[in-house]
Amino acid sequence: MKEKILVVGGSGSLGRQLISDLKGRNYNVTGTVGTYFQNKNNNLEYLDITDKKQVSSLVKKINPDVVIVTAAKTNVELCELDKTETFNVNVGGLKNIIESCKDKKIVFYSTDTVFDGTKRIYQEADTLNPINHYGESKRLGEVLMGQVPNHLICRSSRYYSLEKHCPKYINTLISRLEEGQEVKVPVNTPGNFTFIPDISNATIQLLEKGKTGIYHVAGADVYTLCEAALKIAEVFKFSPSLIVPVEENYFNGRVKRPCSPLSIAKLNNEGIRMRGLEEGLKIIKTNYNNNYN
Repeated sequence: MKEKILVVGGSGSLGRQLISDLKGRNYNVTGTVGTYFQNKNNNLEYLDITDKKQVSSLVKKINPDVVIVTAAKTNVELCELDKTETFNVNVGGLKNIIESCKDKKIVFYSTDTVFDGTKRIYQEADTLNPINHYGESKRLGEVLMGQVPNHLICRSSRYYSLEKHCPKYINTLISRLEEGQEVKVPVNTPGNFTFIPDISNATIQLLEKGKTGIYHVAGADVYTLCEAALKIAEVFKFSPSLIVPVEENYFNGRVKRPCSPLSIAKLNNEGIRMRGLEEGLKIIKTNYNNNYN
């Protein structure tokens, strides 16, 4: 049976990748529709997920079989500063989508920050215990998703992209080191750096397999923020002298940031491969003059 897919948040980095991949694969898709909120795109439908009537109207208009929710407020520091807006978007907005789509399959992206960072590595079934407001909003999102009979939760972390000006940590470091700027990078901050094309590919494969429940969809290896910066310097041949290690709490004045590496053994058991950081960086470098612009 062919399916129609709605990508909520189609103007974001992951949303754009998903729309491109869904249109370019042999997956049984009759059509893919994306939405935007702030980043206007005439090829996408406007949607404010905090507007319940607007969500209901768009869902009735498109009548998708699968709804993929990438829209969220994700800046951890801004989430801490404006808890009300964070709740309205990440929890209230998701609730609006769920109430309009309970008979549909819903894919929701969660985060490693639903954990507290006290373990060396986390499995899907480990206890959720967020220590910042962004993590709490995503925990509540996971609870809401439990109301959806046909749901898929993809927990991920530390996205990076082929897009040069993507405002992600890895992409920002590449740009700054390329310009010869000194960068301060925290030590003792382990986590999975996750290549956005891999998240998209894994999501589609899980949909193809008809999977439900929770999967960790994250990079295949674990690096601290400092180790990641040094790996960038190695791959791109930047000067490592530009990298200045600092304590893990150096930038954490306003918000606690747990380091919660994710096990992807469950995903691997499905035969779905996620790339490690070095391989992802080499792909970015190879595509520097083409895709990475």
